[in-house]
Amino acid sequence: MKIFCTLFFLVLLLNARAQNSMNFIYVDYSSTEELNKLVSKISEVFNSSEDQTLLFISKDSRPIIVENKNDLENSLNRIFSFRPSSPDCFEDIDSINSLLSNFNIISELENENPRIFLDNFNCYFFLDAEKFEFYNQDVILINQFLLSNRLLANNKLINNINLKIYLESKYNSEYIDNVRKNKPYEIFNY
Repeated sequence: MKIFCTLFFLVLLLNARAQNSMNFIYVDYSSTEELNKLVSKISEVFNSSEDQTLLFISKDSRPIIVENKNDLENSLNRIFSFRPSSPDCFEDIDSINSLLSNFNIISELENENPRIFLDNFNCYFFLDAEKFEFYNQDVILINQFLLSNRLLANNKLINNINLKIYLESKYNSEYIDNVRKNKPYEIFNY
């Protein structure tokens, strides 16, 4: 019986360890001109991994949240029928933090040295380049997200955190190159 219990817990532990990566995708489509292109890129990122993926589509005070691939297509189709206003970044951060806390990704924030319970935590933000610059979304949204979860230290992402920002490519590459300067994360056009 002891051997059975030991083997059972070992299998559970190995299974939990095997699924030790997660993806988080945030989308603000309030200014997006090419929704088809955005939906295609989100689908590509969402489906590119077998890891657990959470999709958070900012939609006024009622975000669309997708936790599994079966709901992805239906949820993405909903964005064609409703154009939200610009997101309230602070409200979104609160909602995101609540969502992430349900998945026990980060140890208690009261702990002085929080630790990530994942081998990899990949974050993707889909934003509009103009709003990114004009509204300082890198500070108000992204840094607030990183700091409130203690994922940023000394202006650098902590270990196991990967952050990619996708900006709608209605601007030339020189503009995007200027936006990229001195950022601790990768920025791409889509």
